[in-house]
Amino acid sequence: MMVFLLRIRTLALWENHKRRYRAPFCRHRCLSTFSVLFPYFFPVIFWIFLLKQVPLHLQSTTAMQSIKYITGDELRKLQLMLLDCLVEIDRVCRANNIRYCIAYGTLLGAIRNRGFIPWDDDVDVVMTREEYNKFTRVADQLNPSICFFQDNDTEASYPWGYGKIRRAGTKYIRVGQEHLKHRTGFMMDIFPMDDLPKSVLGQKMFYGVCFILRKMTYAHVAWVSEPSAFWRSWFKVLSFIPTRWVHRVSKLLQHDHNNSTPNRAHMMFIKPDGLGVSENRPDERYGWRKEWLTDLAEYEFEGHLFFGPKDYAASLAWSYGPNFMTPPPTADRQSNAPCSDYSFENN
Repeated sequence: MMVFLLRIRTLALWENHKRRYRAPFCRHRCLSTFSVLFPYFFPVIFWIFLLKQVPLHLQSTTAMQSIKYITGDELRKLQLMLLDCLVEIDRVCRANNIRYCIAYGTLLGAIRNRGFIPWDDDVDVVMTREEYNKFTRVADQLNPSICFFQDNDTEASYPWGYGKIRRAGTKYIRVGQEHLKHRTGFMMDIFPMDDLPKSVLGQKMFYGVCFILRKMTYAHVAWVSEPSAFWRSWFKVLSFIPTRWVHRVSKLLQHDHNNSTPNRAHMMFIKPDGLGVSENRPDERYGWRKEWLTDLAEYEFEGHLFFGPKDYAASLAWSYGPNFMTPPPTADRQSNAPCSDYSFENN
């Protein structure tokens, strides 16, 4: 759209200058041509300038870094480390009467495997915003020799809009995130869920705002990792917006969210899985039913009991479709995200 409007402006200026500059002096015509063409080529010059701001050793990081997947015995070791973190979360939440639930691949593993899905390399926990705020206030009760809580309030350089539990004494760096300054380590996500508007139109508008905020935070990674030079330069522009401003805006959307409302709940900085499931109705696609977060049951997972939605079948069908109990094809059975470096003992 920008290029189209710029071309219209260029043609209008060109016709105007052709009428005004009929003098026989070539130098006037050169100046006229330059004054018309400069606005047309300015965006190109601007994008080249932005690309020059990306250090050569950071450009196309994905292509330059060695991509690693954790497999075999090391993957099992990683899973058991994350299990220790989940046990800690469960201990702290039970001690402080905080409702949490395992979700997505972790919940699916509990139902289908009574433990980790064999190729899974992370753990997902979700909470309502009310419960999440309670958890952040008592996160210092986690055993620091096992794990620690991390979000944009504990570390200013942390860009994401949700918290993570990091395994203490480890290192884990995802591909394209080598330049980020926050502490690393094997991690599991703690997702807060915020109320959606009740109408489908309101849900779409809310999702649109969240989409913009999500891209603003992702820009701090994408300006390095995106393979396309055009999109790297575009995300470079977005990366100038401070993450603290993005998080302040997101907090304006959180003030009235609590456990008692009947609204569906949505993760503000994550694309809803329900959008990709055709069986979900339009008014269901953007978020979880609130009872999936508040009406809980215990499920066995690697010999421990953790809380999950009592209506687990509806929750998993929303995320994966009605055939969620059928494992994916062998070719798709791999860990979620590649890394460029990791260590089980980060000394």
